[in-house]
Amino acid sequence: MMWLKFYFFTFYHHFKEKNYKNHSPLWYRAMLVMALSLFFIFLTLLLIIKFCTGYIFINRINAAIFSALMFTFIYLSFVKNGKAERIYDEFKNSEINTMRNRTLAWVVWGLTAFAVVALLIIDREVLHH
Repeated sequence: MMWLKFYFFTFYHHFKEKNYKNHSPLWYRAMLVMALSLFFIFLTLLLIIKFCTGYIFINRINAAIFSALMFTFIYLSFVKNGKAERIYDEFKNSEINTMRNRTLAWVVWGLTAFAVVALLIIDREVLHH
């Protein structure tokens, strides 16, 4: 759970340092970025299952249910009752809070997005021709 908290901290820290206070709450932005990453991982797993079995698990109901569960998990685990600020305080001066680790978190986020796009392109090119 520590690495997930640090993953959330990375995005929260980014928005806090960039001083994006005039729009939506910082925790909301960090929660959306983390949720996108988890959703990309979910889609990647479903696409891999589709390639291996030929069975399609992806539909609107699965996506809606997963999204609702994911947002609930993130909100309860990282945001509710001021947890976002406590997580920020916990990692702000921590030895794990290095530029390298924060960059790695952003790379993971980018790779999750890339994996979905790559698998969708492969799916379109290989399976439909």
